[in-house]
Amino acid sequence: MWFYMTPVIYPVELVPDRYRVLFDLNPNSLFINAYRRVLLQGTGPGLDRVFLGVAIALLTFLIGYYLFKRMESGFADRI
Repeated sequence: MWFYMTPVIYPVELVPDRYRVLFDLNPNSLFINAYRRVLLQGTGPGLDRVFLGVAIALLTFLIGYYLFKRMESGFADRI
C-alpha cells in the first residue's frame, strides 16, 4: 500500500481531493511532489508542504525511538 501511496509514476493531481489527505500523511509523497514542482514545473517547492513532511517524519522518528527504547530490554541479542 505504501508503494501506491507514493506518487512516483503518477502526479498526485490525479487523486481525488477527498483522498489527498492520505497522501499528505506520507512524507515521501510530499518530498517527491516538491522535487516534481521544481524540476518539471520550474516553481518553488511549496515550503508549507516541505515543513509538513519534515514534521511528520520527525514525529514518526520520535514515536519509533520511544517504542524502540521501551522494548529494547526484551530483545534476544542484548548483552
